[in-house]
Amino acid sequence: MLPVKEASAHRFPVSVRRTARGLRVSFVDIPLGEFVEPFVHETLERLGHLPRTDALYLWEKLTPYRSLEHGAKPAGLILHPARVGSTLALVCLRKIAGLGAYSEPTAINDLLEELLVPARTKAWRPEMVATLRFVMDLLAQHAGNLFVVKLRSWNSIFAPLIQEAFPETPWIFVVRDPVEVGVSIEHKPPTWMRTYAAAHNPFLPFAAAHGGIRSMETYFAGMYASFCDAVGDIDPRHGKIIRYEKLPSAVWQTICPHFGLAPSEQEIEAMRSLARFDVKRGGVFVPDARRKQAAASVALRTAVKLHAQPALLRLETALSVK
Repeated sequence: MLPVKEASAHRFPVSVRRTARGLRVSFVDIPLGEFVEPFVHETLERLGHLPRTDALYLWEKLTPYRSLEHGAKPAGLILHPARVGSTLALVCLRKIAGLGAYSEPTAINDLLEELLVPARTKAWRPEMVATLRFVMDLLAQHAGNLFVVKLRSWNSIFAPLIQEAFPETPWIFVVRDPVEVGVSIEHKPPTWMRTYAAAHNPFLPFAAAHGGIRSMETYFAGMYASFCDAVGDIDPRHGKIIRYEKLPSAVWQTICPHFGLAPSEQEIEAMRSLARFDVKRGGVFVPDARRKQAAASVALRTAVKLHAQPALLRLETALSVK
């Protein structure tokens, strides 16, 4: 077994698998500067030729992580419901020298994914806080300095558990008009939307919590509402809502101070320059709010009005009176 303290600076945790004896982690040696793609999985695909090494961490070795004081914590966490500009915020933060900025780490996703399987949840959840802290500590070792993490959109469902693991960590929830989000998701569905018609959709109970699922539109609106409600269930003292319309300036005006980061004027200018381009698709960024509003169907608008918009309003109200 390889103890945590022996991990090299470039050992990046790629995947995590729970076993009877402990946690098996797969690593790839990747310098921090190689994370230039919008998402971690894209960097891993580009560097797929690199060898992987496995290490088994026995459960008793993870016991210290049950204590809040054990292990490094991220400087900030980015939560979002997808297609709201969170990736732009993350890649802008990469312009801060020495800051590790990880976009949807696959290892974190591996951990939370097991909570979507009811049969495994009861046995796995008590260990989750410790293992989340442990994997974040591995990311901290890789970063070698301050680091921030943007989680996957559906990870927001488990916001209360995430805050239990990192109760003092500042977090943001990036939002956008759910009508515009719905149009974007119809065009390019994330994981939780792609499973809509699956025979065993693990996200269905979360969407159905807001009413009957009669269509893709009501499913989307229910999921958006569940994200907002989950974030609304956590302590708001360390959180902020970031509106899509305030990006990119919100990165250096609001997010950086909230995360305890102080970018230089040169770094802020680099963020401004980056934001002129579409960070996911390339090319000059073209505002699309008007186009998305025009493309929205009556069914989408109706579902959003019934479920998503009230949930977003509840969340914004809760954070405004913290």
